Amino acid sequence: ALDARRNPPCIAGYAIEPRDDPSTPPSAEAIRHAVDQASDSIGDVAIAMPTTATLTRLISLPSTLHPNAIAARIQLAAQQALRQPLNTLYYDFRALNHDSTEATRYQLTACRRSEVEAPTSRLKTARLRCRVVDTQAHALARSVQLTATQQNLEGTIGIVDSGQTQLHLSVLHNQTLIYSQDAGLPEQASTTPLDSVLERALALYQSHPEHPEIDHLWISGGNANALITARSESFDPHPLTAIDPLSILGTHERVDPASIQHDLPRLLIALGLALHASDAHAHWR
Repeated sequence: ALDARRNPPCIAGYAIEPRDDPSTPPSAEAIRHAVDQASDSIGDVAIAMPTTATLTRLISLPSTLHPNAIAARIQLAAQQALRQPLNTLYYDFRALNHDSTEATRYQLTACRRSEVEAPTSRLKTARLRCRVVDTQAHALARSVQLTATQQNLEGTIGIVDSGQTQLHLSVLHNQTLIYSQDAGLPEQASTTPLDSVLERALALYQSHPEHPEIDHLWISGGNANALITARSESFDPHPLTAIDPLSILGTHERVDPASIQHDLPRLLIALGLALHASDAHAHWR
């Protein structure tokens, strides 16, 4: 829960709800219980779609096109990419640059309606209204942008999210998402196999000759500290840096600083969503 009335925003509360089976979605009751634990008053609610359930494309269009023509071109690109009728898709797009008189680049994000309707129906059952749908990669990127200096955001950065069952690697080039992949984790994970899974994920990214070399790696998720320790001991040329925006945001008096610092790696997607939902200048508004 983010208090956007303060500048910068302040973390007003949070909750982590355990699940017996991570492979199944949380129930409406569990969601409602977590929300009630996190805040007394609920505003806009945001959710993050798994990046594997969404498609992101960069599209370059002539700058002289009429807005209606731009929308038509974007719709056609979404249909062709997902091979689905437009009425079965949710999609959004935004301009990434306005510095060229000849062409403008747009970022298209699309997914099947069924992927969004399932979690939003659970929110509705929990008496919550979803106002923002984002991707996990973009939500994490918001937390990184809050933490990093401008120098660390330039070039190509990798964001590693290591959860209970999956490790996710996202790569941003000049703050634009260019790559995303998921890798399953072994059931009995220790630091050695976790590090091996990350190495394979990085090798798969680097196997594409057109991919730029990663300049900096950021880490989040419940296994963040174990991975940081493992890679610092191996003297890897790309050490992992923990995403830590607390020094920028600060916390409400009711939030225990030691507890949230301990839980922070597991909260960074939720934090990125809260930053999105509370941003009066966000694209979706």
